[in-house]
Amino acid sequence: MPNQGYIIPRDINGETAYVHSTDNYLRVVVVPSNGMRLGLIPEEIDEWHNLRLARDLIIAAIESPITKTALKETELAENGSDFIDFATPIINRMRVSLAATSTDAAVFHFTIGRANPTHKVVAIAEAALGKSNCIGGGIVKIPCHLKDKTCYIPHELGAEAVEIAYILGDAVITDPNAGTTKVESKRSRVVLNLDPATRGKKITYFIRWINISFPNLNGPWSGPQDDIIL
Repeated sequence: MPNQGYIIPRDINGETAYVHSTDNYLRVVVVPSNGMRLGLIPEEIDEWHNLRLARDLIIAAIESPITKTALKETELAENGSDFIDFATPIINRMRVSLAATSTDAAVFHFTIGRANPTHKVVAIAEAALGKSNCIGGGIVKIPCHLKDKTCYIPHELGAEAVEIAYILGDAVITDPNAGTTKVESKRSRVVLNLDPATRGKKITYFIRWINISFPNLNGPWSGPQDDIIL
């Protein structure tokens, strides 16, 4: 997928280089650390590093003809989506930090400060798309995305998370607010861990992008979709 001006590259090699360089920068031994100076908490710095380690392990497996599989390539794409969803809001915080320097901006590919309002003032218009994958044991995965794009939370549209509204049973549901259970996720790859006893039941679900800080800007619900829980 072309980078199209995104801060975090969307191609595999570009994103890998970005993950490595930024993780190295966050972990430089200085007091305070670059991450702490820019407002990250220790858990965020650790998660940044953990995503980098996981990515490196997957790439190592793909580079070996013995361990390269289609599953590993899928895991690499999922790692890329997870990193984008995790890092983008943190980078947005960095760029408006009073502590941000030109070196920070060069490493993380952002422009210091912003001329626009601090939040979107127009409701999200783009629909969230996604198709469930029931993998067994009551686990339902729903990777969410924009049309013709890979999975990530579209922060550039004002989205901060994705919301799933779902209901179990054979009834035909057309209203996402009619007795549904709602789940919010800051990762575009949503995983519903349902009771294994629900296997064989129908799940009907709706998807939308949401702005947690300003709910009045939430995007439109998708139409209902359904699947059978395994």
